[in-house]
Amino acid sequence: MSTGNTYVIQFVAGTQGLVQASLAAKVVGFQRLYEDDSAMLFAAGTRITSSAQLPFAKNVFIVLATTARQGLDRSVRQLTTQIRTTSFPPITGAGAGFRMMFHIDGTLASIDRQLRANLEREIAASTRSRVESRGSCLEYWVIGRKDLGELLLCARLPKAKRPDRAKGALSYELSEMLVAASQPRADDTFLDPFAGSGALVETRLASPAKAIIYSDTALATFRAALPRAVRSDRRVRLLADDAAALSGIDDGDVDVIVTDPPWGEFEQLDIPYAAFVDDVAASFNRVLNRRTGRFVILSSRRNADAFTAALTRSGFTIRSAPGILVNGHPATVLIGGRSPAVASGKR
Repeated sequence: MSTGNTYVIQFVAGTQGLVQASLAAKVVGFQRLYEDDSAMLFAAGTRITSSAQLPFAKNVFIVLATTARQGLDRSVRQLTTQIRTTSFPPITGAGAGFRMMFHIDGTLASIDRQLRANLEREIAASTRSRVESRGSCLEYWVIGRKDLGELLLCARLPKAKRPDRAKGALSYELSEMLVAASQPRADDTFLDPFAGSGALVETRLASPAKAIIYSDTALATFRAALPRAVRSDRRVRLLADDAAALSGIDDGDVDVIVTDPPWGEFEQLDIPYAAFVDDVAASFNRVLNRRTGRFVILSSRRNADAFTAALTRSGFTIRSAPGILVNGHPATVLIGGRSPAVASGKR
């Protein structure tokens, strides 16, 4: 396998469908080479030099060298012989030294000390750097995945540190995937009607938008703990509306909704779940732009059919519904918008 512009990413388990869609949208010449439920190997025409270019990934690696997988020790010996002909690109923000990691079939692995020392010595000579046992430094990973017939020597692109999110909030990576699935546009008015801790609103702020609406009936409870950007960005409007009414929003004023509504599994609802999603779908129907309105909704797998039926009754079309896992719980992402008949005014 050629290693020119070849990358490995690790991501939230079970989100490979969303990851592939996000990569296809962001990366020129994207070509998937291998995939499992939490990692993907791909070729790209785009040069990826920072993990910030793929914020939905847990880790991003550039592939430096490969060898056939023939047992860990033997394959590491083969990789060691390739070091002197391997190109090591400069990686900003990585520190002066390096350390080695061995990640095989999803877990960190140990390796014979002498084999490790030989590999480290060759890398140190080729990069004119030194091994660091601790602190901030570049990480070279030897990666093997089940059903991938090669062992990969990779450099991990450093990640910018981000503050911890509130307990129960969507992760940065999942928020990025959901927002990316909505195909953000600079002229969007964006709405999260179940905004809670503000994770999706904070993520949407990273892209140009005309307006961004945070709405949650518990705004008074969440307000003080909202991310600073959500509280201070002039594009953001804070509402305490009920998502089943959204009385503070005029008809057709919203271009895109991205949201994580109650799943009906852990929350107490005042009405049956089928009635709840009917009311929410009707509210979305009123506020979404009649021609271009679109949405991305994270639903429990168990209730996805009920949500789909409610949205369909309100004149929407579900264009895709990838299944994912959220903290081990099966979920479905409903991606859709106005049906062609509604968009053309024929409804």
